[in-house]
Amino acid sequence: MLAVDVDGEAVQEWFNRESGSPSRLHKLSQCLTGAMLVGVRRGVLEALPWAELTLPREKAHEPIFLDTDQVRAIADACHGWGAGRKDEMKHAGWYGPMVWFLATTGVRISEALAMDVRHIVRRRVGGQDVWRGRVVTSKGGVSRDVPVPPKVLKMLDLSRPKDAPLFVTPLGVRVTKDNWRARAWRAALEEAKLHEVALRPHDLRHTAISWAIADGADIKAVQRMAGHKSAKTTFDVYGHLWDAGLDDVASRMDARLG
Repeated sequence: MLAVDVDGEAVQEWFNRESGSPSRLHKLSQCLTGAMLVGVRRGVLEALPWAELTLPREKAHEPIFLDTDQVRAIADACHGWGAGRKDEMKHAGWYGPMVWFLATTGVRISEALAMDVRHIVRRRVGGQDVWRGRVVTSKGGVSRDVPVPPKVLKMLDLSRPKDAPLFVTPLGVRVTKDNWRARAWRAALEEAKLHEVALRPHDLRHTAISWAIADGADIKAVQRMAGHKSAKTTFDVYGHLWDAGLDDVASRMDARLG
């Protein structure tokens, strides 16, 4: 079928018959729309053959915030395997450093997997040497630096070539999100007995930001860490975590009064 033969009503009927989650249908819609827009830009089509597609509403995921023991349990259980996934090929805790990196820097998993060794850099800030992770492939299209805790830094193998992937499989190739989630993440949740909580890798990002707020980071620092375009986005998602610290403010104020 040619692009000019695509009928908007037929496309809607196709989506009505398609099975799968709302998220899957929205992704299919985005792929189809992107392909058709190529035809519009090239002058093959005057406009998209539909004004609007009716799709099921995606269910919003409530953020889940983990504690240190839960992250440690997942990291210790996030194993890697060599060829064939045989027991003797098991690399216990292989992806533990990656789990800790996600849970302390707040980068999205897609951002972390796009990083190379050269993206872990030393900066001079306030007269001190600090280590930062340089996120160059971000959701918003804007690069940013995120702080890397020294203990997490020691877990990373930075002795490899600068253009090597920061995170690799036991076979030495760059980790891919879908394979890692299916083969390592889900198994780690099972072993850590957290499989009934419906945890997603993205909850490690939520966890990192919640820890930063609990440790006193202000909204602008968290905005930069998260890579949000505005502080409003940051506050809309995490504002209640600052509210939880109001009583601490009163306690510190009381102590100030002696």
